[in-house]
Amino acid sequence: SVYGGRVDTEPDQLLLESFVGSFFKAECYDLKFKLVETTEDDPGLVAPEGTKIGQFLQWVSELPEREPPTWLRLPPTAERVLSTHKAIRMITKIKKIKGLVDEEGVDL
Repeated sequence: SVYGGRVDTEPDQLLLESFVGSFFKAECYDLKFKLVETTEDDPGLVAPEGTKIGQFLQWVSELPEREPPTWLRLPPTAERVLSTHKAIRMITKIKKIKGLVDEEGVDL
Protein backbone atom coordinates (compact mmCIF):
# COMPACT_ATOMS: atom_id res chain seq x y z
CA SER A 1 0.00 0.00 0.00
CA VAL A 2 1.15 3.52 -0.74
CA TYR A 3 0.00 6.41 1.46
CA GLY A 4 -2.66 4.23 2.99
CA GLY A 5 -4.15 3.04 -0.27
CA ARG A 6 -4.48 -0.47 -1.65
CA VAL A 7 -3.96 -1.54 -5.21
CA ASP A 8 -7.48 -2.87 -5.69
CA THR A 9 -8.73 -1.09 -8.80
CA GLU A 10 -7.62 -1.22 -12.41
CA PRO A 11 -6.43 2.43 -12.44
CA ASP A 12 -4.35 1.73 -9.31
CA GLN A 13 -2.84 -1.34 -10.96
CA LEU A 14 -2.03 0.60 -14.13
CA LEU A 15 -0.36 3.35 -12.10
CA LEU A 16 1.70 0.80 -10.18
CA GLU A 17 2.77 -0.96 -13.40
CA SER A 18 3.79 2.38 -14.91
CA PHE A 19 5.76 3.28 -11.80
CA VAL A 20 7.57 -0.07 -11.65
CA GLY A 21 8.18 -0.03 -15.41
CA SER A 22 9.94 3.30 -15.12
CA PHE A 23 12.65 1.67 -12.97
CA PHE A 24 13.02 -1.78 -14.45
CA LYS A 25 14.49 -0.86 -17.80
CA ALA A 26 17.96 -0.82 -19.38
CA GLU A 27 18.50 2.90 -18.70
CA CYS A 28 18.42 2.32 -14.94
CA TYR A 29 22.00 1.09 -15.19
CA ASP A 30 23.23 4.42 -16.56
CA LEU A 31 25.32 6.45 -14.09
CA LYS A 32 23.12 9.53 -14.37
CA PHE A 33 19.79 7.66 -14.38
CA LYS A 34 17.16 9.83 -12.74
CA LEU A 35 15.10 7.94 -10.19
CA VAL A 36 12.98 11.07 -9.77
CA GLU A 37 12.75 13.70 -12.49
CA THR A 38 13.74 17.27 -11.67
CA THR A 39 10.91 19.78 -11.24
CA GLU A 40 10.88 23.41 -10.18
CA ASP A 41 9.98 22.28 -6.63
CA ASP A 42 12.26 19.24 -6.41
CA PRO A 43 15.86 18.72 -7.49
CA GLY A 44 15.03 15.12 -8.36
CA LEU A 45 17.06 12.08 -7.44
CA VAL A 46 19.88 10.39 -9.33
CA ALA A 47 20.94 6.79 -8.75
CA PRO A 48 24.08 6.54 -6.63
CA GLU A 49 27.48 6.27 -8.24
CA GLY A 50 29.75 3.57 -6.94
CA THR A 51 30.01 -0.16 -6.60
CA LYS A 52 30.81 -0.59 -2.93
CA ILE A 53 28.29 -1.10 -0.15
CA GLY A 54 29.69 1.87 1.77
CA GLN A 55 28.98 4.18 -1.16
CA PHE A 56 25.37 3.01 -1.32
CA LEU A 57 24.95 3.33 2.44
CA GLN A 58 26.30 6.88 2.29
CA TRP A 59 23.82 7.71 -0.50
CA VAL A 60 20.95 6.24 1.53
CA SER A 61 21.99 8.18 4.64
CA GLU A 62 21.78 11.42 2.64
CA LEU A 63 18.18 10.81 1.54
CA PRO A 64 15.57 13.02 3.22
CA GLU A 65 13.91 11.74 6.38
CA ARG A 66 10.53 11.92 4.60
CA GLU A 67 10.34 11.39 0.89
CA PRO A 68 8.14 13.85 -0.99
CA PRO A 69 4.94 12.28 -2.40
CA THR A 70 6.06 13.47 -5.83
CA TRP A 71 8.75 10.77 -5.72
CA LEU A 72 5.89 8.27 -6.06
CA ARG A 73 4.26 10.36 -8.80
CA LEU A 74 1.62 11.54 -6.38
CA PRO A 75 0.54 15.16 -6.23
CA PRO A 76 2.48 17.36 -3.80
CA THR A 77 -0.71 17.66 -1.73
CA ALA A 78 -1.08 13.88 -1.24
CA GLU A 79 -0.19 13.96 2.46
CA ARG A 80 -2.66 16.76 3.11
CA VAL A 81 -5.39 14.87 1.24
CA LEU A 82 -4.65 11.71 3.24
CA SER A 83 -4.74 13.66 6.52
CA THR A 84 -8.05 15.23 5.51
CA HIS A 85 -9.59 11.82 4.79
CA LYS A 86 -8.34 10.48 8.12
CA ALA A 87 -9.82 13.48 9.93
CA ILE A 88 -13.17 13.02 8.20
CA ARG A 89 -13.24 9.32 9.21
CA MET A 90 -12.36 10.24 12.79
CA ILE A 91 -15.10 12.89 12.98
CA THR A 92 -17.60 10.38 11.57
CA LYS A 93 -16.65 7.85 14.27
CA ILE A 94 -16.89 10.50 17.00
CA LYS A 95 -20.36 11.47 15.78
CA LYS A 96 -21.43 7.80 15.90
CA ILE A 97 -20.10 7.45 19.44
CA LYS A 98 -21.79 10.70 20.48
CA GLY A 99 -25.04 9.45 18.98
CA LEU A 100 -24.81 6.21 20.97
CA VAL A 101 -24.01 8.12 24.17
CA ASP A 102 -26.94 10.49 23.56
CA GLU A 103 -29.29 7.52 23.03
CA GLU A 104 -28.19 5.97 26.32
CA GLY A 105 -28.56 9.26 28.15
CA VAL A 106 -25.07 9.03 29.59
CA ASP A 107 -23.49 12.23 30.89
CA LEU A 108 -19.89 12.74 29.89
